[in-house]
Amino acid sequence: MGVRGFAKDSEGKKKSSQTGLFAYDENVQTYFLNAEDGSAIMGKAHSGQIIIDPKTDKGLIYSSTFYKEFDDTGKPKNYYRSNENGEGMIIDLTTPEIRFGNGNFSVDKNGQMIAKGGGRIGG
Repeated sequence: MGVRGFAKDSEGKKKSSQTGLFAYDENVQTYFLNAEDGSAIMGKAHSGQIIIDPKTDKGLIYSSTFYKEFDDTGKPKNYYRSNENGEGMIIDLTTPEIRFGNGNFSVDKNGQMIAKGGGRIGG
């Protein structure tokens, strides 16, 4: 089942056509399940938004604060480190890898964990 409609900007003006399931709160899109590529965007942009993105050759889940620049579909303009914002978090389900945007925590595909800034493990 799919619904075809138009994405709107924060002022309620038509931005682009989209096919899938979507919801709005006060003219701001808060949910979009894209029927064309299987991606999902939940929450308001730059406000705790979560994006599930199979657009690349990887399955990615990330916060909207992880990248700096986004295209009109709500996904990053590119996936290069130069577009990373230094905030948020990304989980790469394919590689697998987990990274905090600030670089203080990561787990790579070999299970190697890097944790900076002190802290405790196991109490």
